[in-house]
Amino acid sequence: MTDIIMWEDAAKHETKTVTGWFSISKRDGVEYFHGKDEYGARLEGATHRKCENCGTIVKLPDSICKECKLKRAQARWESLPVREWDGESPVVEYMDDKYFFGGMEEIKEYCDDIEILPENLMLVHCVPVYPSTIDEDRWADDLPEDGELPGELLDAVATLNEVIKKAKPISYYPGEERLILKGGA
Repeated sequence: MTDIIMWEDAAKHETKTVTGWFSISKRDGVEYFHGKDEYGARLEGATHRKCENCGTIVKLPDSICKECKLKRAQARWESLPVREWDGESPVVEYMDDKYFFGGMEEIKEYCDDIEILPENLMLVHCVPVYPSTIDEDRWADDLPEDGELPGELLDAVATLNEVIKKAKPISYYPGEERLILKGGA
């Protein structure tokens, strides 16, 4: 087990043959010279630091504790515009990468598994990502100067683009509207 080396104790400013910041490596105990880079010296030497919000000791590379992260995320989530959920469209947990595609039943099942009430989840609406159409300029660098694509390729691109325009979303990403469950839950 590695000893805890606090941020404040991880580096020292010295004048030897050179003046600057020295770290004591958390891996091998050797001092490394970092010149004017105090941050780099402390980062090299430290294993832990105090949470920048509450002072709790946290393991690097984190600079704030889990509780402060949660409070910060809760405040950001609460500042988002609100929209009522239709009960069907995909949603995602704001602080996690947990997506829900199966409606309220999937959300309730998930909440039962982690022993939390659905109204305590920080959910946001998902934004769909559709496949991009293909532009014939895609091959401009491959053509000779004043060259043109063959007609059958242009026809195939047009046909493909028509299919693409009718396609369902291929993925989703978290949106900027927080979710309100129907019935105010």
